[in-house]
Amino acid sequence: MAELAEYDVEVNGYPATLQLSSEDAKARGLKDSDKSSSRSAAKASKPTANKAAAAPANKAAGA
Repeated sequence: MAELAEYDVEVNGYPATLQLSSEDAKARGLKDSDKSSSRSAAKASKPTANKAAAAPANKAAGA
């Protein structure tokens, strides 16, 4: 089985990480500079969005 490497690419304007053999990467025009340096470093640098919803206004309290 061929050894796979991770490549950081852009697909339809969105960042994506692909696992490709060197032959597949060459066929798609990717170079060694496109290889992913570290998935964990990329994940760590992304800030996590705040998913907590704002408290709804209590309509009954004002009546």
